Amino acid sequence: AYKYSVAKLTAISPGLPAWSFPEIDLETIFDVLPVSLTIAVVIMAETLLAANNLANKNGYKLNENREVLVYALGNLSASLVGCCPVNGSVSRSAMGEQYGGRSQVMSITASVTMMCILLFGTGFIQYLPVPVLTSIVISALMGAVETELAVRLYKEDKRELFIFLGAFLGVLLFGTVYGVLIGAAMSFAAVIINTSNPKRSFLGVIPGHEGFHSLDRNSYAVPLKNAVIYRFSGNLYFSNINLFINEIEEAVKEETRCIVIDSGAVCNIDITAADRIKALERSLTQKGISLYFASHIGALNDRFRQLGLGRFVEEGFCRRTIPSALAAAKIKPPYELEETGFSQTDTLPYGSKDLPEFEWAFGSEAEEEMEKYTQRILDGIHESDVPPDSQLSSIVKATGLWNGISLLDQEELLEHLLAHISELSNRLGLPEGVIEDAIELRKIKLALRLDKIDHSALQELREHNIRIEESMKAKDPELYNSMITHRNSAIERLCKKYPEYEEIIKKIYKQ
Repeated sequence: AYKYSVAKLTAISPGLPAWSFPEIDLETIFDVLPVSLTIAVVIMAETLLAANNLANKNGYKLNENREVLVYALGNLSASLVGCCPVNGSVSRSAMGEQYGGRSQVMSITASVTMMCILLFGTGFIQYLPVPVLTSIVISALMGAVETELAVRLYKEDKRELFIFLGAFLGVLLFGTVYGVLIGAAMSFAAVIINTSNPKRSFLGVIPGHEGFHSLDRNSYAVPLKNAVIYRFSGNLYFSNINLFINEIEEAVKEETRCIVIDSGAVCNIDITAADRIKALERSLTQKGISLYFASHIGALNDRFRQLGLGRFVEEGFCRRTIPSALAAAKIKPPYELEETGFSQTDTLPYGSKDLPEFEWAFGSEAEEEMEKYTQRILDGIHESDVPPDSQLSSIVKATGLWNGISLLDQEELLEHLLAHISELSNRLGLPEGVIEDAIELRKIKLALRLDKIDHSALQELREHNIRIEESMKAKDPELYNSMITHRNSAIERLCKKYPEYEEIIKKIYKQ
């Protein structure tokens, strides 16, 4: 080692460390305080990271408060013997996991071993090359490198990946302390960004259905004529209050008589938000518009009173429910709806169970998710004792993964299945014509069921189908053309085979 200039560990005096009380004075405290706080942050971050990772991996619960308390006591003891700060180590934890150490016996054994080395074996430590110790640490850390997490973040959450890489590069370039601080700072920044731009939406009603529904995720939801209902899913404070105010002001129309804030997800407001809400309320009052808050927890009323908004609570502008807020503004059911000719008590053609669920579940990605669902149905077809005809019947009746989906979703699913007619034919071993007829026949029967609910249902169904087809045509023209070709050939055959359905077919497809 000496010949090749390989670094070795320094010699260590034998025996256990001696106890001594540290010298404490104000000058020393001010000198070490910044460093000490930084080390404390690193200890908590690294300790809880290692401990929580192992707890999640091995399926046991962790008491974080007790964990921090133990390390606090350990560091207090360390100050009396002059050793390094005590913390949970990612590398040592990874090594214990790698070699099957699953209980406190591992730590007890390590402690006893280290005590024996300090008492009887310190002489050989000065001959231990540093690269050997480094290789041991690297070997241990290889099992702790979370490449799978990086790949998952890349696929699922680019913002979290950015924080992951920032902390990684910070540790790599500047050391553990600065790396942890960089990761913590980036995490706090992400929290601020998220709370500055929370989820929010304007609400309306769906004719024939109870409750209030997002206008963004329900194409059949309609806004009320004289009221604006606004859901804000986050606490109100200086960073997001401008967004809150601007969206409300932009939603006000000439006929608006009241604005109801669905504040069910608002748990707190700060003084800046309170002042802006007060100014907004004065501005709306001058226009003859009332501002209400509804559906929030009772503690928010206490916060309103604390920040000078007590009038909202005392004069009835904070209400338990949205309907009671509307009633206070003299807007009572059945609500008059905007630009539709419907009232809230009218019934849409599809009945109470038949609103599109995929649209509600997936929002703007509903079309893409329906295609994925179609592919899952295709992948689920396999050779079995069930005859192909029975499998086809189950598929077109949507009795699979999303059993019981609405009539509108079933209609859309059939459109997607028709676009995959060749694959269906290959997997089921049935002629394409048989599958085409089964799909179109199912669509006809669905149309008849809708027609019995309301005579205007077919027009609504046709408009719904047009939206599906236009979306498919824009995204995949080849798939769309294939679907239309198969559909036309199936309709021609069905008109000959079932002349009693010819009239309904003409209504559906405007033929």
